[in-house]
Amino acid sequence: AASTKGGYTSLMGAARGGHTATVAALLEAKADVAASDKSFLGYKSHEQPEQARQIQADGKPEPVCPKSHPLVPCAPGGYDDCSRCGARDEADSDDEQDDEPNEPTMFGCGGDCDYNECSACVGGYTVLVRAASGGHTATVAALLEAGADVTAASKDGWTPLLRAACGGHTATVAALLSAKADVAATTKDGDTSLLVAAKGGHTKIVTALLGARAEVAAANKDGKTALELAEQKGRTETATVLREAMAEAAAADEACPKSGEAV
Repeated sequence: AASTKGGYTSLMGAARGGHTATVAALLEAKADVAASDKSFLGYKSHEQPEQARQIQADGKPEPVCPKSHPLVPCAPGGYDDCSRCGARDEADSDDEQDDEPNEPTMFGCGGDCDYNECSACVGGYTVLVRAASGGHTATVAALLEAGADVTAASKDGWTPLLRAACGGHTATVAALLSAKADVAATTKDGDTSLLVAAKGGHTKIVTALLGARAEVAAANKDGKTALELAEQKGRTETATVLREAMAEAAAADEACPKSGEAV
């Protein structure tokens, strides 16, 4: 299949924008649903404009505006325009966004998900990860039906479920959970889908993940649990749900006989 030297394919571009009909046509033409990119938005360093090379050099996630360099797609998460220089282009997308997703960012996740480095520069982003990042549920469903690996992660650990949870895409999360996405998968920083959803205040997603048996007491590499992140960000409703789940888990542990105790 045709791609840039960095591995960016037509199927990735269609999935990124949530263009389900185009994705279906490309899949019909035997496009590789398992493909992943290798570098900054599918471009190797020598192919990048000066702005992109600087992003990769200093690790600062500043967007490269497509108006200044039209060959660089601005956001792998399903947005055709740069969030800092223009509005989201939803007119060409044939998949609806969730009711209250995070605002788009350069890397398509939005909201309060932090990056210690330029995530898109890391590489390894699959077609499914790109579709899930933008909350393109119909596109995600088409890719899953075509055999896309729901567990495949980028080089920094981001799975489709992590991206969808981070972006606040409730319907996409539900579709991925139905496909047996791994709720215990973590980013390189140790964040689970529950942690990134809690940090963003996505209460419905937190509830869905808890229902899928996500570990409520799991902590990231900084030792922060989902409850602590929600409280830190002032996500009152989300924190209440997590507090109740923690209490239920503690009560269940108390009710279970300890090792060596009579049943």
